Amino acid sequence: MRGRLLSPPVIVGAVAALMAVFDLGAVVFATNDEARFPLLARDILTRGDVWFPHLNGVVYQNKPLLLAWLIALVSWPIGQVTALTSLVPSILAAIALALVVYAAARDMFGPDAGRYAGLVVATSQGFVIHARQAMPDMLLTLFVTVALWQGWRLTRGRPRAWLGFYGATGLAFWTKGPAGLLPLLLLVVWALVEDRRRRLASLRLPRGLALLAAIVAPWPLIGLLGQASGLQAAVVNDQMAWYLRRAGSGSALVAPLQNAFGILFPWGLLTPLIVVQAVRALRGRGGERDTVQLLLTWAAVTFVAVALSAQQRVRYYLPLLTPAALLTGWWLAGVIVRHRAVPRVPWGVYAAVGGALAVSGGVTLAARPDTRAQLAAAWPAWGGLALALGVLGLAAVAAVVLSPATRRRPRAFALACVVAALAAAGAYRADTRRPTTEEFGRLEARVQPLAGTNGAVVAWDVADLPLNFYLRRPVLQVHTREGLSRAFDGHAAVAVVGERVVQSADNPAGVTVLWRTTLGARGVAVLAPER
Repeated sequence: MRGRLLSPPVIVGAVAALMAVFDLGAVVFATNDEARFPLLARDILTRGDVWFPHLNGVVYQNKPLLLAWLIALVSWPIGQVTALTSLVPSILAAIALALVVYAAARDMFGPDAGRYAGLVVATSQGFVIHARQAMPDMLLTLFVTVALWQGWRLTRGRPRAWLGFYGATGLAFWTKGPAGLLPLLLLVVWALVEDRRRRLASLRLPRGLALLAAIVAPWPLIGLLGQASGLQAAVVNDQMAWYLRRAGSGSALVAPLQNAFGILFPWGLLTPLIVVQAVRALRGRGGERDTVQLLLTWAAVTFVAVALSAQQRVRYYLPLLTPAALLTGWWLAGVIVRHRAVPRVPWGVYAAVGGALAVSGGVTLAARPDTRAQLAAAWPAWGGLALALGVLGLAAVAAVVLSPATRRRPRAFALACVVAALAAAGAYRADTRRPTTEEFGRLEARVQPLAGTNGAVVAWDVADLPLNFYLRRPVLQVHTREGLSRAFDGHAAVAVVGERVVQSADNPAGVTVLWRTTLGARGVAVLAPER
């Protein structure tokens, strides 16, 4: 019994669960992206329209609705969508991701690699942050990981694995649209690298594409039958033009490196060592060499595909976590268990990577005044913690890499896991910019008497979807004083606007500021017409 309780999958699952649910009551939806799918799920429960839910009164068709359906399903027994029920699908997907990575690494490289890879995933900053967000990225990463694991098994002569590969790819599409087709792109690219005929034949493309088409087809077909114009706009604007590269600023050019580092922190510090060992492995032959080549292709294609898009978000790089963790698990198993010599990487390589990150950070701060202000406000809270954890993290990595006594390396890895978990959790908790549940509660107490039962709220320079979620009423977004005046002339009775709007522009005639408060690091004001 004790052996089962301390088995690798139980340990990996327990660590993943702990990292996903700690301090869960403090999670608040602060942005439109975070509140979008909970609001869609709320509309599904309220109106019962599972195909065409409304978002602030407008039919939503930008992405398939799998996450909204799951949130609605979890919330259905209690009859309402809450912040906690909205997070359940992402939390479960995160725990499942750690276990799938464990199983995939064990299948690819052995049980030791599985244990290390699962713990690396669970203690990465990208895992901690996105396990606690009601957005589709964690669910997408889970399905992409399952798909590529099954795709690898398919290329290794497992005939039924094609069902898992194409089925999981279809579920990834239902999570986030065309971005979910990434596994198919990755395996085709890998097949074209070498031995094309054998690899392409192993993918069973004719039957697989037929299955994938059958899974994917209902979303566009139902959209065309019910809301053709909305679907066309969503595909053109949200799924295609949104990601087309435009002329970028300096900060846009360095954002991919920053975002990838943020997802992989702190295990990304090992990347130069792992890449050197992986390149050496490519010189050999056999199954391990082919698997390492697949993982390198997976990481490279994912990074390039996201880096070339016009829109840069940290969460877009979350699928990069899986191949990085699998390669890290493979490398750690060789160093810790098989006592493989750690390749020497010139310190100049680390200096170059560190310099690139420093330059990219400087470019970002120079190009974005708002980032400078946020950094200045948050520094007292997390600066000391970041310094302490950084020193401990480097010490743990050095212990793994430099320790001449190989018996100490398992202890060094355990220390590195603890430090990584503290770093990821500490970085999340030290973010003082986010609003709190109490702040939204105080705002609701002020707005409720003014707006009445069904009155709308106007938002100006404030994210409208979090207001919609916490105030439980329609929110009309405006961007000018004229828009605010028209809203008050209509059916709106109260407005929530950013403090900088109040300070930089005169209020329209007949409008007064009733109350000032804060939502996180931002000041807001409650306005109402003088009636």
